[in-house]
Amino acid sequence: MVAMSDVEPPRRDPGIEPFKKYKLVPILFAFRSPECALPPICVQSLPTSRSGYRYRVQNGFHRYYASAAVGFPMVPVREI
Repeated sequence: MVAMSDVEPPRRDPGIEPFKKYKLVPILFAFRSPECALPPICVQSLPTSRSGYRYRVQNGFHRYYASAAVGFPMVPVREI
């Protein structure tokens, strides 16, 4: 588990499709489930920089933004 503030928010570049509701809604429902079994967000360590972030999301953009939307202070991650 790492603090959301340590993870660089993924940017949505112009021309990239918006979030897919069919992916985001099940994640939000899974958060409410007592046996939430979502995989951790895959992150890459960042070199020490002025940005202040320690990690960059590599896989799990929907999980990251769903976690931010509900106000989770921490997220499960797996470093790749």
